[in-house]
Order: sequence, then C-alpha cells, then structure tokens
Amino acid sequence: MSGYIQHRGKDKHEKEVFRVFVSGGYDGQGKRIRQTVMVHGTLREAELVKQQLERELEDDSPMSSMSFADWVNTWLKDAERSRAPRTMAEYRRMLTTRILPAFGELRLDQFRSQHISDFMAALASAKHARENERTITGNSQRKYYCLLSVILQDAVYAGLLTTNPVRQVAAPLVESRHIRSYALRDVQRLWQALQQEPLMWRAIIAAALLLGVRRGELMALRWGDIDWERHSIRIERTAYRVSRDEQQIKVPKTATQLRNILMPEPLVAILKAWQMEQGGTADDYLCADLHHRWLHIDAPTKWFATFIARHQLPPLNLHGLRHTAAVILLEAGIPVSTVAAHLGHGQASTTINLYSALV
Repeated sequence: MSGYIQHRGKDKHEKEVFRVFVSGGYDGQGKRIRQTVMVHGTLREAELVKQQLERELEDDSPMSSMSFADWVNTWLKDAERSRAPRTMAEYRRMLTTRILPAFGELRLDQFRSQHISDFMAALASAKHARENERTITGNSQRKYYCLLSVILQDAVYAGLLTTNPVRQVAAPLVESRHIRSYALRDVQRLWQALQQEPLMWRAIIAAALLLGVRRGELMALRWGDIDWERHSIRIERTAYRVSRDEQQIKVPKTATQLRNILMPEPLVAILKAWQMEQGGTADDYLCADLHHRWLHIDAPTKWFATFIARHQLPPLNLHGLRHTAAVILLEAGIPVSTVAAHLGHGQASTTINLYSALV
C-alpha cells in the first residue's frame, strides 16, 4: 500500500486544498487499484482521509489473489520501457526456463523466504541447460537471485507485498573473475601472425587490440567516426543482436561510454589501407566486407578463435584484447582515471577492481 498527499493551493474560500492519492497495487488482471480524493481543509484532515482510504483498500483489494505469473506479466510490460531488448530477452529466458515453473502458480501473498531458499538450493545443484554435465555457476545463480529480488521489490513498491522475501535470503557467492590478457611478448607474436591474414581481419583485430573497445562498439564503428587529421575515433553507438532478430544499433547505456579515442600510428595506417580496399564511405561500417555488407556480430569472435588456434597462440577470446589494451596502458604508467575514460568505465574504481591484480 502506498500513497501521498500533494498541496494544491487554496480554494475560493481560502481553504487549503490537498490531493490525496492512494495506490492499492494491482488486481488479478494486472490493473492498478487507486483512489484519489481532494480535501479542502487542514493537512491533518488530509492525513486522516489518506489513512481511511488505505484501510478501505486493504479490506476490499483482491491483490492477495494475484499470482506471481500475473504479476510478472505486468512487470515485464513496465520493464520494457527502461531495459534494453537484449536484457529483456535474457530476463524472459530466465523466467521461462526456471523461475516461472517454480513460482508461477504461487500467490504473491504466499511468498516466504523459505521458497526463495529452496529455489536457490535447487539451482545450485541443477545442471546447465545447454551443457548437461556442468552445474550452474555462482555468477549465474546470482543473476536469478537479483532478478527475483527486483521483481518482488517492485511488487512491494506497488503495494502488493509488505516485504521482499528475497532480501531475507543470503545472496549466492560469486566466483572471483579470472581475467585473461596477453603479456607484451604474446602481443608481439599476435601482431606478427596478423600480418599474414587478409587486410579486413588485420584492420578489425588491430582496432580491437589498439582501441580496447567492446565488441558491440567495434561492430558499430563507421568510417565517418574517424578524424584522420587528429588520429582519433569517436565511440558513440554499439551494435547488438537478440536471438534471431536483425542486428541493430543503439546508443550506449551511460554517457561515459561516449568518448574519443586516440589511434596509434600503426592502426591509422592499417585502417586507411582497409578503407581504400573496401571503398568505404562515411556511412559504411568498418566491420563490413568488400561488398559493404555488415558482418554478423559473432563473426570477429569466431574468426579470432580460429586465428588463435591456427597460429598456436596462447588461449584468448576477443574480449581478452580489450583486457590486454587496458593492462598495457596501465603498465605504461598511464593514470587510472585516463585508462578508465579510454575504456568507457563509469568510475576509475571499476578499472582498479578489474586490473589491479594484473599490473
């Protein structure tokens, strides 16, 4: 149950006017239950009216009959307004595969912390859906825990629950992240091997390594983003793809991800050569073939894996090039704040937490 009192000034009789709003959450069909009353009098009288409305809604509201599944449907509609499509797709996968089968028929007012404890215990011993021999990691368990907590906390804000039962259960332990990057000697081997590859892939992998950008940022780069005179490139969009949907572009989540990055001379030379061979214009993507067809977002990841295997280089995925760029900059004595801005981190503490053990 939630509500507020808003002062609206005075009426023609010079009496104070208050707007009293009370929300009783949602009914069984997901429609909001609310009451609004205008009170001409004192603030104390408005508070009494608010208390009376809250008692009436508590007595009459059918919210206790609302199932978790019904609330999830309502919650998803609201969440879509503020979450990215890829995030929503992941939420729906988690809900469909594990959360709704466990809680879908349970009424919201029947939720107890024991339900959450039992679910998390079952999750810890469950097998991975795609890899039947592997159990679900602590990081993945934490994602289920957090999603459940967000959904039920929003039910509290909507007046459907008085407390969030997830908050009464300890969160799963998260394994420390093992960040893999290349030492300078490995970078030198990679660079030598890269000279034997087609110019398109030389340009793409060199950009990933020397700019330290995320894969989505790399895929969204257009030739028009490059300032050849200043040797800089503008990061202002990111590419993504949800399941089998068409590949799309979006603006980064935070302002710190919008940034200019200086390009070292070797990268400038490679990119100029690739643009000339591709015949790319300002609106063409850097990650496009000779026919200007935009590459699939997974193409650099898959190609890099085969490249590593062909040249018998130490194991590293494409994102490891971003980590490598960060470590090289930090080892060169570049201030952490500068490296954080280069990487698009919101805070220097993120950079420190990720790379302090590697430098």
